[in-house]
Amino acid sequence: MTPTEIANLALGHIGESKIADYDEPTPVAEVIRTAWANTRDVCLRMFRWNFATARVALSAVDAPADESFGYAYQLPADYLRCLEFNAVDAAHSLTQFRIEGTQILSDDETANFRYIRRVENPAEWDPSFVRAFSFKLAATIAPRLTNSSAAADRQNSAFVDAIADAKQANAIESKPTVVLATARSRFVEAGYGSSDL
Repeated sequence: MTPTEIANLALGHIGESKIADYDEPTPVAEVIRTAWANTRDVCLRMFRWNFATARVALSAVDAPADESFGYAYQLPADYLRCLEFNAVDAAHSLTQFRIEGTQILSDDETANFRYIRRVENPAEWDPSFVRAFSFKLAATIAPRLTNSSAAADRQNSAFVDAIADAKQANAIESKPTVVLATARSRFVEAGYGSSDL
């Protein structure tokens, strides 16, 4: 979908008339443009979206000011949220790094980084994310366009339901690889009486 189509979804949620173009010089379009980027980034940071996940090997920069770490790596320009650092989940207690400003500090000599990136092109967004974003955008612009906090509250409630649906769909596509017993691993072979362990 295009920014114009998504903007019109949001406007429809709050009972406002459509715009002809996202970039048109009208007060309504200006309100949408003002809210767009921040609302998008907030929604992207909320979850481990498959469509927004990226991997990169980071390059070391100048030695960090914090001497408790040996290396500093520059975060990608489109970085929004850390998922993994050197194959360890960012939420795991074994992860030894710190993000400060636009850098990630670590004692590791390499930095293989998995993260949520800023996806500016809506054509790359998952359809369920588009739907959820449209409700959040509607909630954000409703106070300025309708002078109604109740309208914003209704859209935020709709967003909660929509984002839950989007997360569920995303999670189904993120299931870990399962090795079936029919693969006959050495442990399965032991179950068949093989002594070759």
